[in-house]
Amino acid sequence: MSRIYSFENGIPQNISSNGKINISTKHYKDGKSSLEWNITKTSVLEIDTEINFEEYNPNAISKAISSFVFWIYQEKPIKEKLNIAFYKNGEEQCFFEMEMNFTGWRTVWVPFENMQGKPVENMDKLVFTLNTETDHTIYIDQIIPMVKIDARHHVRDRQVPFVNKGADTAVNSHWMSLCLFSELYDEQINSIKDFSISDEDKVIFKVLEDRFESVLMEHSTYPLKSNTLLTWEDIDDLKADYNLFKIKKENGILTGVTINSSYHEEAYPSENKEELRQLTNAIDIIFCGKWLLEAAYMWQVATDTQKKIIEDMYINVMLHLIDQGWNNGSGMGTVHHLGYPMRTYYNSIYLMREPLKKNGLLQKVSDIVKWYSGVGRILKPNEELIGESLDVFNTLLFGMIISVLTEENICKKDVLLQKIKNWLDISLNPAPGLEGPLKVDGSTFHHAKHYPAYTLGGFSGITPVVYMLSKTKYALDDVSHNLLRKALFMMRFYCNHFVWPVAMSARHPVGDGDRGSISTLEPFYYMSLAGELSSDAKYDNKMVAVLLRLAKHTNFPRADRFIKEGYVPEQTPNGNIALSYGCASLHRRGEWLASVCGHSRYIWGNETYVANNLYGRYIAYGNLQILGNGDIIDNKHSGYVQEGWDWNFWPGTTTVALPLNEMRSNVCNVDRFSGFEEMLISDERFVGGANIDCENGVFAMKLHSHAKYDATQRANKSYFFFNNKIICIGTGIENENSKGNTYTTLFQNFLLHDDDAIYINNNKKVALNYSETFENANYIYDNCRNAYYIPNNQKVTVTRLLQTSFDQNTGKKTSNLFAKALIEHGAMPKDASYEYCIFPSQERSEVLPSQADMEKIYRVCEKTNDLHCVYDIESNTYAYVFWNNEVNTNYANVISVSTPMLVMEKETGKDLVLSICDPDLRLYEGQEEDQVDENGVQKEVSLYSRKWLKKYSIPKTISVSLSGKWSLKDTNNSTVKLEVQDGKTIVSVVSTDGLTYQLRLYKL
Repeated sequence: MSRIYSFENGIPQNISSNGKINISTKHYKDGKSSLEWNITKTSVLEIDTEINFEEYNPNAISKAISSFVFWIYQEKPIKEKLNIAFYKNGEEQCFFEMEMNFTGWRTVWVPFENMQGKPVENMDKLVFTLNTETDHTIYIDQIIPMVKIDARHHVRDRQVPFVNKGADTAVNSHWMSLCLFSELYDEQINSIKDFSISDEDKVIFKVLEDRFESVLMEHSTYPLKSNTLLTWEDIDDLKADYNLFKIKKENGILTGVTINSSYHEEAYPSENKEELRQLTNAIDIIFCGKWLLEAAYMWQVATDTQKKIIEDMYINVMLHLIDQGWNNGSGMGTVHHLGYPMRTYYNSIYLMREPLKKNGLLQKVSDIVKWYSGVGRILKPNEELIGESLDVFNTLLFGMIISVLTEENICKKDVLLQKIKNWLDISLNPAPGLEGPLKVDGSTFHHAKHYPAYTLGGFSGITPVVYMLSKTKYALDDVSHNLLRKALFMMRFYCNHFVWPVAMSARHPVGDGDRGSISTLEPFYYMSLAGELSSDAKYDNKMVAVLLRLAKHTNFPRADRFIKEGYVPEQTPNGNIALSYGCASLHRRGEWLASVCGHSRYIWGNETYVANNLYGRYIAYGNLQILGNGDIIDNKHSGYVQEGWDWNFWPGTTTVALPLNEMRSNVCNVDRFSGFEEMLISDERFVGGANIDCENGVFAMKLHSHAKYDATQRANKSYFFFNNKIICIGTGIENENSKGNTYTTLFQNFLLHDDDAIYINNNKKVALNYSETFENANYIYDNCRNAYYIPNNQKVTVTRLLQTSFDQNTGKKTSNLFAKALIEHGAMPKDASYEYCIFPSQERSEVLPSQADMEKIYRVCEKTNDLHCVYDIESNTYAYVFWNNEVNTNYANVISVSTPMLVMEKETGKDLVLSICDPDLRLYEGQEEDQVDENGVQKEVSLYSRKWLKKYSIPKTISVSLSGKWSLKDTNNSTVKLEVQDGKTIVSVVSTDGLTYQLRLYKL
């Protein structure tokens, strides 16, 4: 364990210098003092101390790396460099040089592996050397000779530009590449020569500035508090919080409380973390930013006298922040996830641009915002702009815009706005592989998967900017605008009314709040204001209709403006949509939504952190959820609450039921590309959905569990969506897990009331501690108005029990009353199967079909390990799941396929509607060698380490053989090829992205 030097008890005896060293209370980072080092020409500061460097061990539980950390302060910059070297037995082993062209505090986190030379174990001396032409004084505090830090978190800045250069191309580069972005800015923008700006452009600038201020002021509560302006009590409250900064000015020196980010504590050794936290006693940048924004909102509505008071405090805090190291070119050790706590800081600057300019700080602060928001990212080559992170839109985009709008050189402002437009137009195109933010199917990606919780934040950041730029020369182009618009329409489809399916909640299966629902309608509002590019209408009329439908169920006064202008809500969306990149299918009728979610060898099944989603490994094993209950439809009224939830039994899934304590994930730090997280993928590629006329559809999943927990679980699972029913089929169910029986879950529903009833073959069940097993429970009616038809010869267990479970974050015990219905497959099944049909949102007063009448509604034509085929009589539609291509059919017109795929066909007169889908995203071919061990068993890997992470879907020609001779109705469709031979027709398309291709044919 390294010693930490905080200089609160004098100068330790193991520290010496040929210059003058003292303990000073003039500047400090922790406690009340630091080491003052007065330097004359060549000065050396030596610390005899154990460094405790450790070589990186790729097999260690943690992949953190040995790093050196310290804080340093200067009152004036110098051109010389500070040399920091590490010795063993009097011989230098490694060193680095630090640029000293700064004032105020700076910190560096330098991995030993980034230093020159070769670090070795048992190093025993730390030496600072500075050669200066003039006398100079620096202050040093909180020296940590060695601490293990996550390899992803070190940031290079203008003081240590050599640190962690790999971050410039890493998954978290959007946070970490500030130095690169700044270099691009210096190269391309600072060299711009002034040019003429037209009066028309100046008017546009004013329009953008006014729109953006209106966006920011929408969140100020002060104009709404009363008919009066700001009260003196408000000023007193602001002063009370200001006093917490303890800002003092003495002899031109500004001091105050340390302002850090919570991530700075990543540099505190675990055994010293609490001690250093208390010694530093820092104010978090989150609190600071909120105070600054509160002051800015107050200033907007204050009297002149009040404005002066607020302005003085605001400027002092801003100067203190700069002195603390929050300055242009300073990486503060790490900027990992810094966008979140800095959002309020950025917004305050725009609202206070007038006082900042009056105090000569506007351009300086604008440049600071350019640095931390990384505005230079927009200057990368166009091919590198593809695949932007939703984090950028959510946390950094406002800062980027603010840094541009506060730029005092209007020529630079014009160029930057044009570059922002170009960046948005490219980054909002469909992204390759598992990159974000948008996919061709309308899904939105973060953490390498469709992720609505991050989507909403990203939309909340980007849509106000789209509105701000709209109908100006900086407006988005048609492709980017329409794909963003499509993603918003998609969100309103997969949410009901506001909650999205729990299987889409990733590591936060909470079911409500901003991690489980549309918690703000602002994205729909601002896209409404932005208008539709192909229309001259004042607003985007379709988006307004969406907004008004949602606004009926929540408080969103800004929607009233559209109602006053005569707009009306849309009808509840109905239909069937497949999200190929989301590994999901969605089916809506009336007011209910059914969703099914799976996972594949590309798309992970569960995201688990050390304190999130600890028991969620089965969450995407074919999770079929129905959201259709509640005045405002939500998870709770539709059967899901996490307290008491048995994590073995997600509706629609086929799983081995284990003791819940054995369900807890073993979260690992797999490699240096990732942190402590679990994102398990399958080795199966056949997962996805297809639809016909976007009305009815099919979803299929070749289930194979990851070997980390059980490599033996397999099943072929399909879901057929026809109007008001869902037919579910499973075959090939097998595993060798002796720890529990295998079940397919019909439902697991939270009981909102003690007397919520379950009906089995029309017999009411309300008893607590009820459990019964049936061989002929042909109809089960759950407490959420869903009816389940189960053909004979299937063992079904129904329970109504008080369940005890574990909290998904903490592991603490939880409990609640639930009802469950499970199809039993027994222990270690071999080639087991199931079949059932759900009638969602079915009132018991409605007469359900008898068992004999079910054949008049739909027919299961085949359910084998080669083919699942269902015929829906009402819509005259056949749906096929070809698990392999070595099978022929004779049920309708489809004979065979060239590759495993999904097919739907519907005859209408002499026409045939044909939908075909190869659900394989085909991001890579073959088997990755590093995903399997020497026995061919799948290993856990980080998706962020995959070479195919950013690859486009590989095109493949797929074909379907039809009986008879057919021709294509749309002769302009050059992507389709028809070949008629031997009395049959071969239809071929080039497939990518797991998309559905629908054709209309007529019989020859």
